[in-house]
Amino acid sequence: MTDTIRNRRGRVIAATGALALGFAGLFTGSAAFAAPASYGNIDDSKTGSIIINKHEHQGVGAVNGKPDGESVPTSPGIEGVEFTVYKVEGIDVKDAEDWNALEALSPNNNCSVDGYDITEVDTVVTGENGKVTVPNLELGAYLVCETDAPSTVVDRALPFIVTIPLPFENGWLYDVNVFPKNGLKAGIAKKNLPQEQLKVGSTVKFEVVADVPTLAKGTHWEYFRIVDPMDANLEDIKAANVTLGGTALAEGTDYKVVTVGQQLIVQFTVAGMKKLEAAAPSQVRVEFSGKIKQVPADGVIANYAFTDTKTYVDPDPENPEEPEEPEEPEEPVDPPTDPEEVTPDVYSNWGDIKGLKYTDGKEGVKTSLAGATFAVYAAADPYAEECVADVTGEPVDTGTSDAAGLIHFEGLFVSQGIEDEEGNKVDEHDYRCYVIVETAAPAGYVLDETPRPVKVNIGQTTIVEGAGYDAEIKNTQQEVPELPLTGGTGQLLVLGGGLALIALAIGLFAARRRTQTQA
Repeated sequence: MTDTIRNRRGRVIAATGALALGFAGLFTGSAAFAAPASYGNIDDSKTGSIIINKHEHQGVGAVNGKPDGESVPTSPGIEGVEFTVYKVEGIDVKDAEDWNALEALSPNNNCSVDGYDITEVDTVVTGENGKVTVPNLELGAYLVCETDAPSTVVDRALPFIVTIPLPFENGWLYDVNVFPKNGLKAGIAKKNLPQEQLKVGSTVKFEVVADVPTLAKGTHWEYFRIVDPMDANLEDIKAANVTLGGTALAEGTDYKVVTVGQQLIVQFTVAGMKKLEAAAPSQVRVEFSGKIKQVPADGVIANYAFTDTKTYVDPDPENPEEPEEPEEPEEPVDPPTDPEEVTPDVYSNWGDIKGLKYTDGKEGVKTSLAGATFAVYAAADPYAEECVADVTGEPVDTGTSDAAGLIHFEGLFVSQGIEDEEGNKVDEHDYRCYVIVETAAPAGYVLDETPRPVKVNIGQTTIVEGAGYDAEIKNTQQEVPELPLTGGTGQLLVLGGGLALIALAIGLFAARRRTQTQA
């Protein structure tokens, strides 16, 4: 056999999207070619064509396309899908007995037809509207197989048979529209959950939502994973609260959480993947979390997520084998190369407060004071144009000035954001208002009870040559009562008392001498 290919069983189509003749599928596309039907006997002088319309897989209730092209679905077409068309040898559509044989004709998943040779006719690729035509086909039966597709296509069409002409509404179509269905890879999105705690050691949480596409009959998940490479500044990383279509799934039964380095991988078990197939189209939600162990210099803690999936076609859908549990990854999972299959970064922004506690030294030089304690509060209006001293809630953190007079609150929450489609950061706010209050002064100094609003910017504050502090707080010494007999007045009193005693002594001495002389 030179042109003939028999039973190409070695080439299993690693995808899905079953289509039988006349089954329009669940998808969409641009308007297909509308072919008029012919009536009466088959015209053996004609040639025909197969117009392939390849579109995204739609859910239950979608409008199917019609072979004459009068109606088509409305979902986007899929560009770059390759189909190979074979003629089924030994089928004569002008022979009534061969039409009886066609009724029972069913292609195999590996693009073959039991009992028949097939001859390759053409290989075509869909355009940007998901459409391509195989023209100039002589009358007969044709096997159409999807032989390649973009990486975003998670399941391809199963092989199907088309006859030229095709019986349709009591007539014959020589130009036949077909609508093989496809599912795209699970779309995925990620967002920050509202930040509840505002300092280092707080937990940050992210919600990841992954689409679960419908698989064609005979296609199953080999593995289905949701992967989140957590930022290196996070510790105690976890994945929890996994739901499918709003229904909670059980860890250990429906899925496992595998940690490889900083990657958190939610990997579904066979039981879980069966639930995915049964619920499709649906969505899986996962809550990822981690504690902030440190704030990086730029203050940005970023994360993204992606799905890692693979399907297989059961060679015998009528007698499927029980699938094996997928192996757990031992190395980090590589993200897809297509940027559309990975979520944009979501990030939380953090900053710090570096303040100076001092008193005036000799000639007005600032002298550092250690041992002053402070509390930092969230401002009542966290994103005011000008920060004010109104506070809300309990203290976010407390701290004490060190020997250099440094008051350091190491990490405080600023804002949350996400990257746009061009990869640019879209910050909700680039600062947040806090208020610091002195709660105890160093020994010998007066407590400064004035609340001080502080604008905390994203990133760590840099101090250069003693300048650049977020706040500088001065203390003055305590006042004490004046010591007795000290100062100018005390000295005069002492001096006056001493002179009086001397004068008294001289007077007494003189009186005694006079008395002795008179005697």
